[in-house]
Amino acid sequence: MQVQIDALRKTYGSFVALDDVSFTLPSGAVLALAGPNGAGKTTMMKIISGLITSTSGRVQIGDLDVNENPREAHRYLGFLGDFFGLYDDLTVREFLEYSARTYSIPPTDRGATVQRLIEKCHLSYKADSEIKALSRGLRQRVGIARTLINDPPLILLDEPSAGLDPEARNDLQNLFRELGAEGKTLVVSSHILTELEDYCTHVALLNKGKLISFGEVREMGRTGVHKRNFELELIDGAEKAETTFRSFASVTDVKRDKNVFKFKFEGDESSQADLLKALVINGARLIRFEEESGRIQEAYLAHMKGSRE
Repeated sequence: MQVQIDALRKTYGSFVALDDVSFTLPSGAVLALAGPNGAGKTTMMKIISGLITSTSGRVQIGDLDVNENPREAHRYLGFLGDFFGLYDDLTVREFLEYSARTYSIPPTDRGATVQRLIEKCHLSYKADSEIKALSRGLRQRVGIARTLINDPPLILLDEPSAGLDPEARNDLQNLFRELGAEGKTLVVSSHILTELEDYCTHVALLNKGKLISFGEVREMGRTGVHKRNFELELIDGAEKAETTFRSFASVTDVKRDKNVFKFKFEGDESSQADLLKALVINGARLIRFEEESGRIQEAYLAHMKGSRE
């Protein structure tokens, strides 16, 4: 479901939480919403979800204006805040059945709905355990299962990985990939920027209430970040690769470990294709050529540095 943000502004007295923010998120996109504390991320999520109203501007989910019809908007979205409550004395299954009733899911469909979410969120082995006995990671999964109870096309997740160990974060990332593959639109805020890149298609960077960058993650190498990090592995021809690198001014900071090279590259996709072509023509036999993750984090750091200068 497409989300359109038009000139969104939110003030609290003289304090400006959001300042004329505009962008359009296409249906099926997964948005990384990034920025320092106080940038306006949570405020934006609450406005999109209809929990608070904007001072001016508009949020449109599909054809629906959220400010005009906040309750109607709730039918199309699920929102999990950074702090959320669960009923600790209920089992996972009992809690989700209760949640299904609050969304007026017909009694004949509740059992199947709950079971589907238990399986989707990998909670089968804890379905009959009391929530108070669950780890933070499992509680997070229960919260997300509740968010999905009405099968919303738009899902908002505020710091879903906060406080989780690496294994639990990886489980959540896999779930987000599955949801994105199903065509759902996700908006995810997180301070762990490198992991956002693993499953997000778009990024919006906020600072002091202003939108300082928005676009597709794959475009960031040509827009927000000029130098990108690459890794190259060869079967043979390492010396020929070194010679090729020296002929390209766009290649810098080359580091070699036997047949593996790491380097920085400045240029667009056409320049990247020229580099690959030159490597092959000069006799370097490639088996791997890939860009290292970190575009979102590098873009964030670059923009934050620019805003301080």
